[in-house]
Amino acid sequence: MNPMLGDIKQVADRRARAPADLLLSAALSRGGGPAAGGARRQRRGTTSCGFGAAGARGGRVPQLCPAAAPPGPGRRGLDHGGGQWWRTDGISKITYEAEEKSITFSMGGFSTVALLQDAHLNLPYQAWELYPTGVDEGLFTLTAVFATIQIRIKDNQCMLSSVVVEEEEVLSHITGKWMSPLALRAALKRAGVNIFPAEYSPKYVPVPRKAALAEVKAYEQMALLAAAFARKWNGEAGPEQVVFKVSEHLTAGSAKGNHWSLLMFNGEKVQHLKLTETSEAFSEELEEESEFHSTLYHMVKDSASNTAMDKVERAGCLFTDSVYQLLLATRVLAYS
Repeated sequence: MNPMLGDIKQVADRRARAPADLLLSAALSRGGGPAAGGARRQRRGTTSCGFGAAGARGGRVPQLCPAAAPPGPGRRGLDHGGGQWWRTDGISKITYEAEEKSITFSMGGFSTVALLQDAHLNLPYQAWELYPTGVDEGLFTLTAVFATIQIRIKDNQCMLSSVVVEEEEVLSHITGKWMSPLALRAALKRAGVNIFPAEYSPKYVPVPRKAALAEVKAYEQMALLAAAFARKWNGEAGPEQVVFKVSEHLTAGSAKGNHWSLLMFNGEKVQHLKLTETSEAFSEELEEESEFHSTLYHMVKDSASNTAMDKVERAGCLFTDSVYQLLLATRVLAYS
């Protein structure tokens, strides 16, 4: 296990884990293609399709999020130590038809076959934003490498509002449905929307490591203030600090045009930074005569309106926990 993610799991006290199959996104749909006989086997996070004879085979591809690199087949095989792994050797003549959502290929023997897709195509994030839209409601927007994902949050439920790829909305079969944060995470991963870093992700995504204490505490306090404040990621900080923008937000519309404060947090204290959104380079220089606080809550309370703080005080714990789960699962402060 990566030591960094191990620390985060310990601090966050979360038991949910991402599937351990590297690069595995989804499998060939059941019943697809001219497969004859053969046992179908279920593996965590996949739907495998067994083949009854060697040679060229094909199948319908599940509804996956379009990406720069098309998915490809992989077979289940043994390594020299007897362990089972997904392999791509022994497969040839691969043809992928994006419009028809079909894939054909040739194999030289019997094997369970799955559809493989790079799990890190959309990392690191290009931008993200979280702002309230009503009482115990919010909108979480992630701009990834190849897609923009919007997730609505209400109480303890989440709904995929839209997934936009090249100005086109996709994955209509899972949008508009309310479900728990955990169920939404599973649905997105099945559809090939990989926006949830795993324990091995730092090996494949060049991002600076963040101190577990600072990162997890930041997510907790951001969730606590989600009822009345908008947040964005901004700037580059060292491994011991996280930097983000905060703005009071009391309307249901977008936070665009708000006045933003840039804050730096290391898990023990929050401070105002002097730089602005238009600054040419990142600097840890602090705003003159600014005070520091031990929590984000007390920092924003100094300048927030009574209306905003009243909304924070009245926010439901289910909504706060849903926001926290999404922030912790996507790890926006570490992968932006």
